[in-house]
Amino acid sequence: MGAKMAPIKDPRPGSEPRNRKEIVAGFSASTLGFREGAAFAHGIATRSGAEHYVTMATELLAVYRAMGFEPQDFFAPFSQFRALAGATFAEAVDNAYNLGTTMVANGIIGRPSLHEDIVRGRPTEVDDGLGMYLDAADRHHVPVPTARGAYRVIKTLEALQ
Repeated sequence: MGAKMAPIKDPRPGSEPRNRKEIVAGFSASTLGFREGAAFAHGIATRSGAEHYVTMATELLAVYRAMGFEPQDFFAPFSQFRALAGATFAEAVDNAYNLGTTMVANGIIGRPSLHEDIVRGRPTEVDDGLGMYLDAADRHHVPVPTARGAYRVIKTLEALQ
């Protein structure tokens, strides 16, 4: 069993630390939206999807580090976070793409709950998840234009329900 990601302290007073998986959730919901049957693995099994995922992961991991945490490898698709820091963009994209194609080939298909909420027309927890990272990015002066764009797409999809 792999090590869990260190919990991120929720910025709200009195909040308990929580584990975060918003990189995958934000990517999945903002990129695949209402695409019938589309899952995280399908998204990163395309070159453009892998590029988007790596860009978003890089931004949010920079926020994570600015908050004083180091990423830990977990399980697919969270198994590459530490390697991402030492890879070039092209290498990271190749790794994400290969992970996606392997996941699809092996039938490892799933969607994070944020994506399920969008597909099923339910309110999301994007403000408590990805929104928390955006607040931390502002406090630590870490630019996150891709993550902020994903947040806006998710909020738009949510508003259209």
